Amino acid sequence: MKTHNIPVGEYSLTVYEDGSGPPILFGHSLTFDSSMWAHQVAALAENNRVLRIDLHGHGQSGHPDQDFTLEQMANDIAQVMDHLGIQQCGYVGHSMGGMVGMRFAMTHPDRVNKLALLNTSANEQEEPMRSLFHQVNEDSRGKPTNQTTVDFVLGLMFSDGFQRSHPSVVAPFRQLLADPPQGDGTYFAAKAVIWRTSVLEQLADIAVPTLVVTSDIDTSVPASHSHDIAARIPNASLLELNGSGHLTPVECADDITGALAAHFCGDPS
Repeated sequence: MKTHNIPVGEYSLTVYEDGSGPPILFGHSLTFDSSMWAHQVAALAENNRVLRIDLHGHGQSGHPDQDFTLEQMANDIAQVMDHLGIQQCGYVGHSMGGMVGMRFAMTHPDRVNKLALLNTSANEQEEPMRSLFHQVNEDSRGKPTNQTTVDFVLGLMFSDGFQRSHPSVVAPFRQLLADPPQGDGTYFAAKAVIWRTSVLEQLADIAVPTLVVTSDIDTSVPASHSHDIAARIPNASLLELNGSGHLTPVECADDITGALAAHFCGDPS
């Protein structure tokens, strides 16, 4: 694995590179980091140049100290590609990473050849959840201060059944929530997600083959959001998983890996 620290403005983004071949960029969810893609990397790096980005304020990347938008994050993805000498790539985004991916595909259409959007939304955040998420973020400043807040966020990410049956898998995510990176970047990233604007009307401009994935018991981003995305993107297919919470790349690791391999590599296994 190679590690790149790529300057974008006054901070840097950390990118982890595995494998060789056609490039695929991975963007993770809010609050976690690129480690959530470990299962997918192990399989896809056999035939692809897999690049996992620690998005703004997460993991080992720099922490912006002021408000930024999902649109700015998408533009920074283009800078990352320029730095790595990549003209065009596939892009996989989960939740926040998917929100960035849609904006990236719309504003830089020549840089994306295939897209996968997992458990994400093109809508603005609806009430009353927007007010609830905003209050939690303001109270914690992006860093849960007590076990109750950690449990609340984990409940948005994982199904109850998976937390009970796979405690060792959930443990690193719990630890990351309880002891996040220093700095306010996660706080500002959460603001960008909570106060995002809708891009539903622009989705018809995305012309590349797109895989849309959702899960039936996702309480963080309900399946209806993915149905809306798949209906608006002309060349989209929809996969709905049963019995999984929000973090499908972890809860349904094999299913997601297989779906991504089929979409990006033509491998149906």
